[in-house]
Amino acid sequence: MFESLIDVPALLVERPRPVKEEGRGKRVAVATTTGGGAAMVVDNMAVAGLDIAGPPQALVDWLKPFGIAAGDGKLVDLTLAGAKPEIVAGTIERLLADDGNDAAIFVVGSSAQFNPELAVEPLLRFAGSKKPFAVALTPAAEKSLALLTAAGVPAFRHPESCAEAMALCLLRPTPQPEPKLAEPSAVARDALEAGRMGFDERRASELFKALGVPVAKSASVPDARRVGSAVEEIGGPVALKILSADIAHKTEAGGVALGLADGQAAAVAAREMEKRVRAYAPNAKLDGFLVQKMERGLAEVILGFRRDPLVGPTITVGLGGVLAEIYKDAATRLAPVDEAEALRMIGEVKGLATIRGYRNLPKGDVVALARAISAFSALAHSAFAAVAEAEINPLLVKSEGVVAVDGLVVT
Repeated sequence: MFESLIDVPALLVERPRPVKEEGRGKRVAVATTTGGGAAMVVDNMAVAGLDIAGPPQALVDWLKPFGIAAGDGKLVDLTLAGAKPEIVAGTIERLLADDGNDAAIFVVGSSAQFNPELAVEPLLRFAGSKKPFAVALTPAAEKSLALLTAAGVPAFRHPESCAEAMALCLLRPTPQPEPKLAEPSAVARDALEAGRMGFDERRASELFKALGVPVAKSASVPDARRVGSAVEEIGGPVALKILSADIAHKTEAGGVALGLADGQAAAVAAREMEKRVRAYAPNAKLDGFLVQKMERGLAEVILGFRRDPLVGPTITVGLGGVLAEIYKDAATRLAPVDEAEALRMIGEVKGLATIRGYRNLPKGDVVALARAISAFSALAHSAFAAVAEAEINPLLVKSEGVVAVDGLVVT
């Protein structure tokens, strides 16, 4: 929820990260005076990946003289009879002191609407507690919310936003130091300089290769007459593509032909392709053709780089191919990333489960993929400040290695 984005900082500021040990770090104790509202918070926390911690025996014993039976379930329901300031304060105090949980939430019911000062007064003393502590108001009560917020107690109008904020507090990953970028090689700098007048796919591939991303074997020729000899040099079957810095999406322009078996077939395809592209983009400057070795892989991946005006360089990995924009199955990070972070990105892309060994499908080389992602993210270096965007789609993942078969660079 958007509300979580606004309210969660109160749970994070000046608070150390939770201990990430087995069974620890995500246990939340919940107490309430309204069972129904608290159940909604508990349900949403379970969905968010948090565990509900039961009350400590010390609290169970302390509540007995007040006629409150805690300990039958994990939720500590004080009921309306327990909505007395001293009982509420004593309950929270004992929950926050318990080593059996990592955080605590108190859920206030309708009393927060009708008696705001009385309902939240015992909660104000827990502002700034060392252990994360939050208050959920169900139903929403604006005056109580204002009182709690002014005192520095994280408070939420909705059970969903309270649960989501607590999950962000407890499950947030530890920030990793930004990887140090090596100075670009002379070859990479030359490739960037060669593309300053415009990046067609040939020049984009040269830049990617210089960064350390494997690219498919290819040759460029200035006209259709020389396509045949290029095919003989590379060996069929080949892909044939129009070369033009003015055409970003060659497939839409009719500028791609796949699976051409020999030089004769490729030469015919080149002449037909040139006609289609000139009809599609009559003002585009055509620089010949790219003859590329046909490659196959277990999965198609899209790699994207963008120099965002607000957050800076970003790197994205997702399911590639012509359907990449439809599925929008991707993971994004600030660039650059190291190979370890790239592996985590791969793990977030649902469509790449097929190369991670899902249901005994053939495994792809995810290590090589991570290496390529990290290498591609080096575009974040200030030496490549002229690169506004770059994309490889697809990058084919094989059982051994990866290979880029298409890409573009925007300056």
